[in-house]
Amino acid sequence: MKSVLYAAALTAIAALPAYAADKADKCVLPLVAQLTLKPLPSGDYAIPVAIGGKDRDFVLDFSAPFSAISGALADDLGYKSVALPKEIEPHLNGETIDHKVIVGDMGIGASHGKNFEMLRVNGPLKFGGDVSGVAGLDLLENFDVELDLSKLKLNLITPNDCAGKVYWAASYAEANLKKDLSGHITSVMELDDH
Repeated sequence: MKSVLYAAALTAIAALPAYAADKADKCVLPLVAQLTLKPLPSGDYAIPVAIGGKDRDFVLDFSAPFSAISGALADDLGYKSVALPKEIEPHLNGETIDHKVIVGDMGIGASHGKNFEMLRVNGPLKFGGDVSGVAGLDLLENFDVELDLSKLKLNLITPNDCAGKVYWAASYAEANLKKDLSGHITSVMELDDH
């Protein structure tokens, strides 16, 4: 009996590399959410973010390392404000941000989380429309993001490098991205041999 189990175990282990190779050939990009972009008077776009059991418009900002929430909404939902360290002074709409809030329950598409930290913006969010906050890179960092402005769609996809392949183009370029301590993403580029 032991020899039969041992032989079965070896057969199962031997089959693993073949299975892994077969899976690697099939690039699967699981879609977490397909969000409709809402054009705003400012020229920006908003996406729906579920906070407090309701979808709210958050401005999509790929240049913002951190997400932010309206102070009025944070107060309405009873979120406690916590002071930021003195050496951190982010700005939004000309306002120096000095507090953050911890959002109890939030969702974006099918993805949900608890206790997400957002900067607290006390002044008006100057984007036009009924905007409740800013969706920054920290909110999107766990997804691959596909932006289709012609169809006003933002797809959030489970990350998968697909063995260095892309499905939307025959040729493409790659760049190494680095995230600095402030949350900004940088990349080294070459222009005219420099």
